[in-house]
Formats: sequence, structure tokens, C-alpha cells
Amino acid sequence: MTAVLICTIAVAALLVILITVEAIRTGRWELGGGGVADRIPDGFYSDSLLPDALLDGAGWIVFAAIVWIVVAALLAASTSARRRTAEHRDPTA
Repeated sequence: MTAVLICTIAVAALLVILITVEAIRTGRWELGGGGVADRIPDGFYSDSLLPDALLDGAGWIVFAAIVWIVVAALLAASTSARRRTAEHRDPTA
């Protein structure tokens, strides 16, 4: 169970990265000026490989993925803690 949750965390993290980069590349998300935004070359901005529907809802997708990462991490920690507690009570388990 814990391994599956960790895999879903990795998938959600990759989704956050992909959606964020594509939203910035297409200009749907603005970084403003200064810092990292000044060092992005003009050639970085172009059309997206992802469907417009994903990028139009990029904020909600990223929000949902981050919530899932937190929930899955809490579930994995809870499962691990229960397993350790059960092993401590009954070492033969």
C-alpha cells in the first residue's frame, strides 16, 4: 500500500512540474519581472504540446495534485506508523 502511495506522489509531482512549465511556456502564467523570469530566453515561450483544456485549468490541476501529494504522504505515514505499532505489540506479526 505504501509503495503505491509513493508512486502516486511521484506521478502527481511530475504532473505539477509538467503543467507548470507548459503554462509558463505558453504565457498562460506570468512570472512577472526580476529573478528567474529575467533569465528565461525568449525562445522558451512557444505553443504547448498539451491540450488547451489542461492549460486553461492549470491552477486547479496543480492545486489538486499538491493536495493529493499531501494526502498521500499522510496516508503513507499513517500506514507505516500502524505497521510499526502492530509489529511492536506482536513481534511475530
